Amino acid sequence: MTSEANDGETRAFFAERDRFGLPPDQLHFFTQGMLPAFDERGRILRSSASQLALSPNGNGGVYLSLQEAGLLEEMSRRGVTSVFQFGVDNV
Repeated sequence: MTSEANDGETRAFFAERDRFGLPPDQLHFFTQGMLPAFDERGRILRSSASQLALSPNGNGGVYLSLQEAGLLEEMSRRGVTSVFQFGVDNV
């Protein structure tokens, strides 16, 4: 899972290293969704006078992002029956 800020750089990094030997059909990238950002007092933040500041939607958004990227269907097609996710807070 990548973010809008690092998706291109991440894909290039793996491509330059030939996906570390993984076949192309075994490595999938997808971007996580974005939501409006709030300050510690609950006020919506802006990145400019006319635009909301956005932040990645966090660990809970992984399943929606997988679905939107078509990867849940891909996992099902491959016989994957469960997924383990471990949330890491990188605040």
